[in-house]
Amino acid sequence: MTVKNMLLKFFLWYCGFVFGAGIIARVMHLKGFNAAQILLFVFIWGGCSEFGKKNGRYFSDNEKRTVIVGFFTISLFVQFAGLAPLIQTFMHRHLSITPLLIGSVVDLLINTAIIFGTVKFAQKQLIKKGVIQAE
Repeated sequence: MTVKNMLLKFFLWYCGFVFGAGIIARVMHLKGFNAAQILLFVFIWGGCSEFGKKNGRYFSDNEKRTVIVGFFTISLFVQFAGLAPLIQTFMHRHLSITPLLIGSVVDLLINTAIIFGTVKFAQKQLIKKGVIQAE
């Protein structure tokens, strides 16, 4: 499995599930429901684990940088795709978007911590299970 294929699979699964969860939350009138960060962890962990199992190794330093930047970029895309309609609604109703933007920055910081932590966590789990060797 290549890094590119892993990131493509992550993009498709993560986007599909986040937008699907958003639609379900909207239909069921769930307030304050945010599955994006749970799904971010699950799909990063799954992608990294699958890469390690299929290749018998974990990411090289260059691959790890590429993977982290890829996860971050995809996370940012999903966040802005969900944020755009909200900004439009706020502006249409003449409401301040400042709280929305502050919340987005906080979300972005949390997502960054999730990305770094999960990439490291998946590596430790693969080493613990004997799937890959410690570096």
